[in-house]
Amino acid sequence: MQKCREEAFGFTGGTIDKLESIPGYRTELSKEEFINQVKNIGIALIGQTENIAPADKKLYALRDAISCVGNSGLIASSVMSKKIASGANKIILEVTVGSGAFMKKIEDAIELSNMMKDIGSLSNRETICILTNMDEPVGHSIGNSIEIIEAVECLKGNIPEDIKEIIEVIGSYIIKLARYGDNIEENKKMIIENIENGKAYEKFLELVSSQRRKYRIYKRSRKV
Repeated sequence: MQKCREEAFGFTGGTIDKLESIPGYRTELSKEEFINQVKNIGIALIGQTENIAPADKKLYALRDAISCVGNSGLIASSVMSKKIASGANKIILEVTVGSGAFMKKIEDAIELSNMMKDIGSLSNRETICILTNMDEPVGHSIGNSIEIIEAVECLKGNIPEDIKEIIEVIGSYIIKLARYGDNIEENKKMIIENIENGKAYEKFLELVSSQRRKYRIYKRSRKV
């Protein structure tokens, strides 16, 4: 097993951090809310909760404290435990490799991918890993809020070429796993078509609306 690396996580800047920059967006839903939302609108984006792989949450904190966040075996078990616990039957994983990733070398990224695919196979989950380059930032923005703004622009059709390539490749394999199309090139065209016709952006608005906190408005009364 790979030795623990020297660095630990101070700030993740992951998907959940970015989503939480949307005012009122809730990244923690109950199991019932999560299931109902997927049934109703077909999508939910949430973070780990107390009911999803609770042991992993504690182990991750320990890994951070002892500088073992970048250990490939622990990464594989952490990632797959959450996917399996949440009930996913088909799993697509983006495995980053390069100077900005935990896996600096292509060989290490392949090793990590094979670990996660093996875990998926043992759990009867069809798993595909796609390697992407992290030697430099993707797109034009760096920072939680402005990356969300850029993501919205992408959904409106204003997509930088490097982001477009990632969207097309990962998305096309998601479509294939879902049994909606076996031809990867045709799947790519389907993705771009649904961005250009506005359906992707409309689904994002529906997602945010569904997961936004519901505030109760109280009217102030005053004596005259």
